[in-house]
Amino acid sequence: MQQRGVQRRRAILDAAIDLFGRQGSFFALLDNADHMTHNVHLATLHTTLQAEHLAAGPGDHVRDRFLRRSRLLRQSMADILLAGVADGELTQCPDPDATATEILAFQEGALILWRLDPDHTDLRTLYEHFLRRLLPRTASEAG
Repeated sequence: MQQRGVQRRRAILDAAIDLFGRQGSFFALLDNADHMTHNVHLATLHTTLQAEHLAAGPGDHVRDRFLRRSRLLRQSMADILLAGVADGELTQCPDPDATATEILAFQEGALILWRLDPDHTDLRTLYEHFLRRLLPRTASEAG
């Protein structure tokens, strides 16, 4: 199941990049917010299982699955960002690894905040505000 979730997210990322270039990865992240909003029980299960196994040490099956998932997602996003920097499409990403970690940290934290207080937290809007700060400014906005 974990692998299918990572594969689903990677397929969405790849499709968005094909359509919109490297910045398409940000559209795919918005899709993730929509997916969680429409799968509330899955989002809650994810958060609960992950939190319950944080104190477990290496060798705990559930903790290790979440760790592998986290590393796969971070590496996948870092690879996308690095490729965008290399081809000049992303100009304001000095450290793709750190940015990928920041994106994943945001996603996990936003999910918890939304599940804790869904009446006062719009997950998609939260994602939009966060991602807007990551997108490079266009020439017309800079001038």
